[in-house]
Formats: sequence, structure tokens, C-alpha cells
Amino acid sequence: MVDSSITTSTTTKRPLVNYHSTIWGDFFLSYTPQLTEISSKEKHEHEELKENARQMLVESPDNSTQKLVLIDTIQRLGVEYHFKNDIETSIQNNFKESQQSKNDDDLYVVALRFRLVRQQRHYMSPDVFKRFTNDDGKFKETLTIDVQGLLSLYEAAHLRVHGEEILEEALTFTVTHLESMGPKLGNSLKAQVSEALSQPIHTNLPRFLARKNICMYGNIESRNDLLLKFAKLDFNILQKVYQRELRELTIDRLVECYFGAVGLHFEPQQSRARIMTGKILSILNIVDDTFDAYATFDELVLFTNAIERSCGISAMESVSHNLRPIYQVLIEFLNELEDELKKEGKSDRVYYAKVEMKKWIKSYFKEAEWLNACYFPKCEEYMENAITSIAVKLIATISLICLEELIISKETLEWVTSDSSIFRASSILSRLKDDIMGHHEISSKEKHEPEELKEKVRQMLVELPDNSTQKLVLIDTIQRLGVEYHFKNDIEISIQNIFEESSNDDDLYVVALRFRLVRQQRHYISSDVFKKFTNHDGTFKETLTKDVQGLLSLYEAAHLRVHGEEILEEALTFTVTHLESMAPKLGNSLKAQVSEALNQPIHTNLPRLLARKNIYMYENVELRNDLLLKFAKLDFNILQKVYQRELRELTRWWKNIDVANKFSYARDRLVECYFGAVGLHFEPQQSRARIMTGKIIAIINIVDDTFDAYATFDELVLFTNAIERCEISAMESVPPNLRRIYKVLIEFLNEIEDELKKEGKADRVYYAKVEMKKWIKSYFKEAQWLNACYFPKCEEYMENAITSIAIKLIATISLVCLEEFIITKETLEWVTSDSSILRASSVLSRLKDDIIGHHFEQQRTHIPSFFECYMKEHGVSKQETYIKVQKIMSNAWKDINTELFCPSQVPMFALEQAINPTRLTLSFEKNDFISTNCGFMDRLIALLVDPIKI
Repeated sequence: MVDSSITTSTTTKRPLVNYHSTIWGDFFLSYTPQLTEISSKEKHEHEELKENARQMLVESPDNSTQKLVLIDTIQRLGVEYHFKNDIETSIQNNFKESQQSKNDDDLYVVALRFRLVRQQRHYMSPDVFKRFTNDDGKFKETLTIDVQGLLSLYEAAHLRVHGEEILEEALTFTVTHLESMGPKLGNSLKAQVSEALSQPIHTNLPRFLARKNICMYGNIESRNDLLLKFAKLDFNILQKVYQRELRELTIDRLVECYFGAVGLHFEPQQSRARIMTGKILSILNIVDDTFDAYATFDELVLFTNAIERSCGISAMESVSHNLRPIYQVLIEFLNELEDELKKEGKSDRVYYAKVEMKKWIKSYFKEAEWLNACYFPKCEEYMENAITSIAVKLIATISLICLEELIISKETLEWVTSDSSIFRASSILSRLKDDIMGHHEISSKEKHEPEELKEKVRQMLVELPDNSTQKLVLIDTIQRLGVEYHFKNDIEISIQNIFEESSNDDDLYVVALRFRLVRQQRHYISSDVFKKFTNHDGTFKETLTKDVQGLLSLYEAAHLRVHGEEILEEALTFTVTHLESMAPKLGNSLKAQVSEALNQPIHTNLPRLLARKNIYMYENVELRNDLLLKFAKLDFNILQKVYQRELRELTRWWKNIDVANKFSYARDRLVECYFGAVGLHFEPQQSRARIMTGKIIAIINIVDDTFDAYATFDELVLFTNAIERCEISAMESVPPNLRRIYKVLIEFLNEIEDELKKEGKADRVYYAKVEMKKWIKSYFKEAQWLNACYFPKCEEYMENAITSIAIKLIATISLVCLEEFIITKETLEWVTSDSSILRASSVLSRLKDDIIGHHFEQQRTHIPSFFECYMKEHGVSKQETYIKVQKIMSNAWKDINTELFCPSQVPMFALEQAINPTRLTLSFEKNDFISTNCGFMDRLIALLVDPIKI
């Protein structure tokens, strides 16, 4: 019993932590039964394939390589649980026969047999590998050409025990050679090596490996298609089982916890163990956060005493009021466990769960005592407590008592709550891995580090001579790493000085970099600076092709060209031709830079969407500045936390709108829309603009789907007329089924007005309403064309499309919501005018959208795209139309650049509102707001979820 004589203060200050909310919401609750029900056809096919696979397994000779490979494949594909007895029999026979025959010289086969035998708990001597070593005990260098053999030996070495020096040597030997040869291998083999080095089979869970292994196995030419089909079908059937179970569960972080439970118990008959393990993992998270980030020490004294005293509901009266909910959750979980087991006459098993529960809570309290006393424990003392607080034994105990298909003796239950060496070792591994993963969370001390680093970077920037190559490179690096916003004034002063100083530099890289940086800051620098690198006929000198960094720099500079700059047109053709041809021959780091640049140059991209990739690439540069790199990483992680907090707010707004139910016909893509908003406004002080932009992009998607895939023409007539009034009182005239989306639009405008009213700027909303009306009218024009089966001329199509693409609407809302700038009436009138930069930006976005959305739009009734209009009007092929579109897009960029470099009263931050939505559109390779492809999901996670390791 812990000391409970401490009084609790009436004014308690809690150390609250803001964790990002679940990204799943009620996702699994919305799954309809037909999606998760296993059809009779699936069951029948599954059984047939299983029997065919079993027949293959039984009929293969026991000591054959085919049998070993088949067993290995079955295990990797996650279907071993169907054939446990058959595999055990085969391994026993294989083991016995291999002991009689010792002449196998195939490293792959010997290592595979060794691993499979040891995995089944049969001891096999590591001496079988001696034939592959030299007299000094080192493995023969000739083995390095056998990649599959090395992989097999690497996996086998992870089943070593103390004193097996040959396997220690095997591990060192294989890791060294696999790491060095990895980049040179073909894609399929490279993926296998990368996966193995990341986490070997023996230390992983079958269910977590299954899907990747199925994908990799599908790319193997010698694959067994019957086995592959069975594995895929089995994976899908199990996934449906998990989805049904998840519908029962759904709380914050539950999906992540259930993911862990699936790893521990993936077989269909282990449903109870899987569900209860998912629940206890979720509860562990809540208790962990309660001890670490919520409860005071005094409250934890009372809480721990209650758990220790009775572990029952009667003790709840002694628990502090604010901790009673979590105490009740713990007790109700144990009661549920007892009720479940009582049905089978096994309720006595719950005793073991309570024993481990009490030990676990006491270990948490021990950590709280250390923290409260500012005590720094010794390593041994820390670990002795940590092997309990990591909860491996608690999870194992609950998992074991919930298993239904196995006979569990009293001896087994007593063993699981004992201090066995395997539990101790497992707990140590988990504790240390958890410490590694958690070590880099930003502490209060580290919060000051970015400011210190920022000042050091500023000092570097200020102290370097303005026209030095080092200054140019530093500015370029700062911009690429996404931290330019901290040094805007310093960079502008430096660029002005660089622009005013003349330079006779003959280094193509430096000249092109200076040209790009100066033009990016809206200073006009003549393209004649590149004449020194051309021949008399205006073509660039072939000797430049040896300078890859120079070509890259010239390529990036060429994208800031305006009309009539033939030398930059030639530069673009020259650099693209040579960079594309040399890319496959470059080293990995340089190849990645070239590939990224050719995919989308800097000038047409958004800094925040490039930052993470650039940080990774910069990390591999030998001459990197480690101080700047660390600052960029910390800054990225800090901004990511800002975005996560905002996403919580947006998710609540989205759930209030109830998109999944009230707009079931529309795309539910809030996070994707917020991703776009981050691209447009990534700086921390732009929170309001970012949130409102995220909202309008999400609303645009719903309205787009309402016009294209839901409302009738007659309904759209009434809807458009009501928008023309743009007030809530007009809702009565809107058809009932469209009132919800009408209300969302009006409430969004009202929200902006309320926000701006606090600053005396409510009049700005007028401009948002003007653009909203224009946008809806442009959508209605498309509906009229469709209703009349009218095929517009190209000019007519584009005149309407530059409004329907909503660039001006997004730019206007972005601008009126920005807080840190003084925005004049002239600037607001400019954004709603027909300026050339807004027009060019809209043309670019419209054509890019037509390119990426063309296939999808033709799957539903829709007006023709620009491609179809142009082909019909001019009687040309799709290829000729594509060339024309590329030319229009190229000219549109020149229009944008021309306005950027011309003296203008329009401030740069306003011009960026016109250009950035187009840059966002150009960054999509597929219509990511329609499909949820894996590549885009990876980008979302990289920007919004996964922090960068410091």
C-alpha cells in the first residue's frame, strides 16, 4: 500500500499534453455489411485452393528443395496457420533426412533448412555452415555473388544462441555485403534485401509481413499462381473478419491498437483474444497518458491504492473524481473478461490477469514516485521496474487466458505470471525499442533549440559576402529545406545586393543559380548572362554536358523565362535532353535530384511539398551544413504539430457537417483538402487562412460532385438562383435535397464574416461572395451545356473554365483570411479582376485538371474536356492536341513570369495567392481528390503524420 496521507490541492494544475486526434474517426462503423460479409463463393473457392495447396505440400518429397521453398513461401504469404500439422511433419522428416545426408553445398538450401528446423523448435547444429568458411572461420568471399544464399544465411543467423560464433560471423558477413550490394540490385531483389535488413523474419509478425510478401511474390517469374491466388483470397477474407470486429470497437487510437492485436492473433478462430487484446492495448495507452500527462502525484497515490486493495468497483469511492472514469474502464474490462470465461467455466483464469494488472500499475506508480522526488534511478533499478511497466506480461497473460482453441493448463498460467527468462528478455527488448522510439519527442528544453539554431543560421547568412558563391548556395539551401520564411528580409536584402553587383563568373552553376534567385525575388535580370555558354549559332556548348550540377541549375533557371527569351527556350530543350539521357548513369543522390527536378521544377512547385524530400536528399550531401539540417528537421516537426492541431479542429467541423451520411454521393476527402491548404499556406502564423482554405477546397469538392453526379438540371436552376442572393433566407427556394449543401456554403461565408468582424474587416467578405457567385454560375453554365447536349468551342469552353476551376475563389478566400499583411482595397479589387496572372494561372490549372481527370470524368456524364473540344473543332488527333496543350501551358507560365517581373502595385504575397493554387494542381500526378492512391497517401503521412527523426 502506498502512502495516502497526502492532501490534494483544490486548484490542481495539470500537465496536459495535446496528442493529435485519431485519423480514423468512425471509419469502420460506416462499413456496410455487404463489404465485410464473406460470400459463399469466396468460401468455396478458398476451401478448394487450400486443399490444392495442401496436396502440393504433402506430395513434395520431404528432403527436396521444392518442399523447403514451398514451406518458406507458405509462411511468408501468411497462410501457414492452415497447414501447421503438415508443416511440422515435413520439417521433422526433413530434419532427420538432412542429418543422414551432409553433402548439400547450396548455401541457400542449407540456411533455409536450418532456419525452418529451428523455427519449429528442433535443435540443429550451426556446424552445417562450416563448409562455407575458410580455415580462419571467415565466410568465403565467393559466396558474395549468391544474393539469395546471403539472404537465406542472414535470416538463419537470427536464430542463434549464446556461444554460436559461426552465426555471429554469418550475421556480420551478410549484413556487410547485402548493404553494399543493395543499390545495384534489380527492383524485386532490392525490395527483398531492403525488407530483410529492416526487420528479419524471426523478429517480425507474420500478419504484418503478409501483404508486402504477397506483392513481392507476385513479381517473381517462377511463382506458383495457385498459391498466390490462395494467399490473396485468404488475406481478403481475414481482413473482412477484422473489419467486422472493428465495428464493435472504435475509440481514439483504437484502430492502431487493434492493428497490434491483429499482429499478435491473426487467425480467424482467435477472435476473442484479438478483440480483448485490442481493448487492453487501448486501455494501456489511456492509463499511460493518465500517469504521464494528466494526473497529479497525489491523485495517483489514491488510484494505485484502489487497484492494489480490491481491483473492484467497490473501491472507486476512494479514487479522485477525475480518475474514476479510467478506474471504471479498467474494472469493467476485467469484469467483461470474467463474464466471457464464466460461460466456459474458466472464470478462475481472471485471477492471473488481476495479478499482472496490479504489478503493472505499481510499476507505473514507481516511475511517478521517481519523477515526484526528482530521482534519477540507476540502470539496473530502472530496468527492473521497466520490464513490468512495458506491459508485455500483462498483454501476454490476457492474450493467453482469452485463447479459445487451445487447452491451457494451470502450470501454463502460472508460468506466464512468473519471472521466466523468455518474458524477461522479451520485456527488455520491448522496453529498449520503446525508449529508442520515444527518445526524440521534443522536451521543454528542446523547444528553445530551434530559436538558437535559427539565430545561428541567420548569422551565417548575414556574415557571408553578398555576391559569394557560398551566399548563393546557402540561400538556395534555405529555400529548398523549407525554412526561408524565417529569413525573408535577410534574403531580400542579400538578393538586392547580389542583383546590383556585377559578376563575370564563368561557372554555369553559379550564373544560373544567381539568375534564378534574383528573378524569384521579382528583380529583372537579363537572360544575356547565358550567352557566354553558347556557340555562334545560339546553341549551348556540348562541353557543358559534363557539368551535371550546372545543367540542373540552368534547367531550373529556364523556368523563369518570359515571352521572347529564345536563349532560355534553347536552355530548357538542351538541359532536358541531356539530363534525361544521363540520369540512369548517375549515382543515387544525384539521380534523385535530377528525377525530382524533371518531374516538377522548383518554380512550379510549393516549398512545403518539397521540404521533406529535400531534407532527406540534403542529408546525403557530403558537404552539408549539419546545423542547418538540424534546424530544418526541427522546424518541419514543429510545423507538423501545428497542422495536426488544426486537423483536429477541421475534423470536428467535417463531422458536424456529416459528409459521410448527408453527402454520401460526394468525395469524403477532408485530409487531402487540408494537405492542399498546407501547400498554399504553410507558415505557422497563417493558421486562419490555412483552415479556411482547407474548408473551401473540401466544399468545392462536394459542390462539384453535387453538380456532376447528384442534382438534376431543374434543381440546379433553383440552387444557382438562390446563390445569386447568397443569404440563408433564400434557402426556402432551394430544393430540399440541395438545402444541406446550400447551408454549408452560406455558413462558411458567415463564419469568415464573423472572424473578420473581430478585426473590423467584415467588408472583405463582399469579395468572397462575388467570386462565389461567379464560380457557381460557371458550374451552372456547364450544366446547361450538358443538359442541351451542347459541344462548346474551345474559346467558349476556356472562358467559362477559368472560373469553374475556382482558382480565383480560392485566391480570394486565402487573401481575405490572411492576418499578417495589410491588405488594401486595391489589392482586393485586383484579386476579383480579370488580371493576366490570374487568368494564366486558371488556364494552367484547368488544363492540368483536364489531363489528370479526363479518364474519371468520362466514366460519369460530364461536359467534354478541352482535349475533346479542341480535337472536334480542329479535326486533329489526341497526340496533336496534347502538343497544343503543352504549348498553351508553357505560354501561360510566361504570362505569369512577365507579370511577376513587371513593376506593379500588387504585393508579392497577393500574387502568390494567384500562383500557388496552380502550383498545387501541378503537383498532382493523378486525380488524388478522386482516388486514394498509395503514393498520395504516403505524401499525406509524410507531411502530416510522421515526424522526421532528428
